[in-house]
Amino acid sequence: MKQGTLGDNRVAIPDAFYKVLLVKIGEGYEGIVFVFENKAGHRALNTYAMSIDEVEALTGYDFFHSLSDKLERMVEAEVHQEVWN
Repeated sequence: MKQGTLGDNRVAIPDAFYKVLLVKIGEGYEGIVFVFENKAGHRALNTYAMSIDEVEALTGYDFFHSLSDKLERMVEAEVHQEVWN
């Protein structure tokens, strides 16, 4: 969804934006997504965290399709907050 448009070219203003992260830790990987509503406010960063699977369901994108299926399932299913603090 969008909140409206901006300028002569009517650029869409989104309701939210996200940042998807993947980091190699030892022999494995950890992933996380932060989703920020496009409005004023400030909360602790961990309140914006979601699993990659959750955001893939919302967006329809498959972010890490080049990982093996087993690794992709493990990385995208859960958020381990302790890795990102």
